[in-house]
Amino acid sequence: MESRAAGEMTQYALDLRAAIQAVNPGAVEKGFSGFKSALVQAGEATTEARDLARQRGRPEEAKAEEADLTDLDRLSVEFQAMEKAWRELTSQSVSPDPSSAILPAFDSVIIPGVRRYEAQSIREMESSAALARELLKTSNIYLILATLGAIIAAAIAGIFLSRTILRPLRSLTNAAREAAKGNLDVRLSKERNDEFGLLAHTFNTMLDSLRDNMVTRDQLEAVIADRTRELDQFFQLSPDLLCIADFSGKFRRVNQAFTTVLGYPEKDFLERPFLDFIHPDDLEKTQKVMADFQSSGSPVRHFENRYRHMDGSWRTLSWQALPILESGIIFAAARDVSDIQLAQQRLRESEEYNRTIVESADDCLKVLTLDGHVFSVSEHGLKLLEIEDASQIRDADWLAFWNGADHENAVRAVEQARSGLSGRFQGYCPTLKGTPKWWDVIISPIRGLSGEPVRLLAVSRDISQRKKIEDELRNLNSTLQERVEERTQELLVNESRFRLMIDSIKDYAIFMLGPDGTVATWNSGAKRIKGYSSTEIIGQHFSCFYTLEDISAGLPQRLLRKAETEGTSYHEGWRARKDGSLFWAGVDLTAIRDESGDLKGFAKVTRDLTERRNADSALREALAMQTELTRKAQAGENAKSEFLAIMSHELRTPMHGILGYSDLLVNSQDLTGDNRAYAETLSHCSRSLLRILDDILDFSSAQNGTLQIEKSSFSPRSLLREIQTLLEPTASEKGLTFAISISPRLPDPLIADPGRLRQILLNLVGNAIKFTPAGTITLEANRGDDHSKSTWEIIVRDTGTGIPEEMREKIFEPFMQIDRGMSRKFGGTGLGLSIARKLAEIQGGTLISRASINGGAEFILTLPLEIAPKTSLPETVKSNAVPTRLARQYPLRILVVDDDRINRKLMLTIIRKLGYTAASAANGREAVETYLQVRPDCVLMDLQMPEMDQVGGKKQSVLLSCLNEDEAGADPTHESLLLYSFLHHAPSRWRQSQTTA
Repeated sequence: MESRAAGEMTQYALDLRAAIQAVNPGAVEKGFSGFKSALVQAGEATTEARDLARQRGRPEEAKAEEADLTDLDRLSVEFQAMEKAWRELTSQSVSPDPSSAILPAFDSVIIPGVRRYEAQSIREMESSAALARELLKTSNIYLILATLGAIIAAAIAGIFLSRTILRPLRSLTNAAREAAKGNLDVRLSKERNDEFGLLAHTFNTMLDSLRDNMVTRDQLEAVIADRTRELDQFFQLSPDLLCIADFSGKFRRVNQAFTTVLGYPEKDFLERPFLDFIHPDDLEKTQKVMADFQSSGSPVRHFENRYRHMDGSWRTLSWQALPILESGIIFAAARDVSDIQLAQQRLRESEEYNRTIVESADDCLKVLTLDGHVFSVSEHGLKLLEIEDASQIRDADWLAFWNGADHENAVRAVEQARSGLSGRFQGYCPTLKGTPKWWDVIISPIRGLSGEPVRLLAVSRDISQRKKIEDELRNLNSTLQERVEERTQELLVNESRFRLMIDSIKDYAIFMLGPDGTVATWNSGAKRIKGYSSTEIIGQHFSCFYTLEDISAGLPQRLLRKAETEGTSYHEGWRARKDGSLFWAGVDLTAIRDESGDLKGFAKVTRDLTERRNADSALREALAMQTELTRKAQAGENAKSEFLAIMSHELRTPMHGILGYSDLLVNSQDLTGDNRAYAETLSHCSRSLLRILDDILDFSSAQNGTLQIEKSSFSPRSLLREIQTLLEPTASEKGLTFAISISPRLPDPLIADPGRLRQILLNLVGNAIKFTPAGTITLEANRGDDHSKSTWEIIVRDTGTGIPEEMREKIFEPFMQIDRGMSRKFGGTGLGLSIARKLAEIQGGTLISRASINGGAEFILTLPLEIAPKTSLPETVKSNAVPTRLARQYPLRILVVDDDRINRKLMLTIIRKLGYTAASAANGREAVETYLQVRPDCVLMDLQMPEMDQVGGKKQSVLLSCLNEDEAGADPTHESLLLYSFLHHAPSRWRQSQTTA
């Protein structure tokens, strides 16, 4: 039973695989049903074999059958997942070949499972055959003993038994031995009708079954080998990117298309995680999709991400993926859609270009629904209709705009367009404001993908002027004909007047053609536009005005026939002058008929539209060029600013360490005179470099619009004294006097950004010292005058070389200096004043320059006056000595948390010099652990550090609680003194950058 079920299951599996490969839905459904039925039969046969083994007391056989049942259950689950994936893939309206996603999983999961079950069935059959041989051997021994025991009592019976029993038993034993050796062609004679005949028949049947199963197995292995080769050829030859991956993010196998599309050799894909090839912006969504189908097991369809090509470019891939949760593998197929996306972009650009052309058309373009209602109107059409808002006409019944015979003609034209043809008519329809207008209307179908009309396009040309001319010509001709006999002279006079009128029109070539197209009349406008005199052109065919290409295409004759059949024709195109030059012309051709309707000729009106056409083309090209140049300029500016910001920030961090340690060296008592001079030189050079870096960083922030201010309460008097303290030594070295003056009218304290204000003043006073060879530097602070009591101002005045009038505004531009030679003499980047003005403006103030009375320069900084409430501030510690007494009086344990090793070491050195106990941590996690061990009284911490986000909420709150004076038990006055002490004795430039950061 098991061997039969295994054979049927194998056959159904092979049939199902062939149906999937051929994408035959009917055969696939039949294969699904047959395979599931074979699975059920195999399960029933295996269950029966397990129960029989248990009844016979054979636990090993029962255990083997139980393992077969487990394999069948697993195979059933995997088959159901495969069936579900097939149905989902084939249910899509648009999807790639589903066999490319199903066959790899089928050959790696279903076929091996069937082969395992069949092999187990064959082994069990072979075991049964071996057991039969053992039974035969045992039976032979018993029979021989029985024969020997009875030989004395019945010799004749023994002889009889030897002929009737022992001989067939010996034959059976010999046949069993041959079968055990693999000779399945041996057979026993079935001539006897007794039990031995039945045993021989059973033995022969068993050998037939074993041989058939061996043949089936060999065939199956051969078929599987062929299918494996076919699959491998399909895998490698497929133009799509096919792969097998695992849930750990590694490719197990990729086809040749990966190398073709992405350029990398196959080993690169197999050795590296596939996330290494994915665009950084697509990593998050790719990881999310991976997590989703690992948890749900559902296929992924039409997922797009970008893979890096070996040349550095990016290719967009569209993925179909099928996860096999039980095996932990993923079968996936991808298609390079980069060119498709590019084509879609070009299609959008083409649509935009076409829309631009439509909007630039001189005619009124309307899109109508099939029942004649207005769907949309072009911009120029709204102007022609004298409509200000498209909503005034949208969804309106366009046919209702026409009256009488014009309405019937409009209905007929719409019906023709609905049927797939084009309809045309001329009619009268006033504008929304009542302006009378005549229209030449052409209605054409707009077809959908099926080829059937889905909308109608109505192109209406304003022919009011032409209609007026036609009417005038027709009326005049009629009048002349009525009076031709009785008033010949008057007719000649009127005709002369008419010709004079036509000749007076200089901007239009107006002339008459005969019925055959020969020129009959000629006006001055025609001579000016086309270059022919009347004697040269009258009698010539009007096709001489057309290009050779148009003549070859029969355009002149088509226009004549159209005007003859439809009454009028209009065309724009290139026309030739007498000298061979070309111009772009708009031509109206109108048929002239007499009262009986006979064709008398044509009225032809030509207008030179070359300038308008050239202007439109030039305007479009200029706009496109301007847009592209603007985009490139903005991209370059952004790239430059971003580069400056990154480089300045990266250089600034190590500079803090250099400054800090150079200041520590300068203040060290163990240095010799030369070494101290070296340290002071190092400190001075480092400060100069840091000032340049700070200027570059601030300039980059100003360019990006990211300069920020932090307003707080401060004392303007203390700030100006601090500036004096910082820069007075530099002024003294040059022999300059540095004085400050603070008006008693100026309130104290104020609200502003003291850090940015300090930065502005350091720049202005530093420039004053730099460019003043002798004299005085004055720093004044006043409240605004009577006209501006809501502001206050700071004035920096020097007695230096001054600033030329024409340079007073230019010096605030980036990299601008009065004289290029100054950068070599005095140094500097030319960014300081530009940054200072920007800092003043973002605080709502101004910074200007003017000539000083004493011949130098004056810079006036004006800021909004915001008075802060009075608060008690700790007295400033004026001693420059390290206040170790404060540390002895209020001992504190301080934790320093900073991811920069140099900054961390520098802060530890300063804190310990102050007399406090210090510990350090390099990131948020270490900070929590150290805090729990040391329990510090104060924490100096950089909040933007590695692993801060990984610190749990509870632990982070424990870390930050040390800053809460209630939990830490610290005296806020002592903390303020500690902070001042630390900042006061830190290196000055480092102190400024930290307090303003």
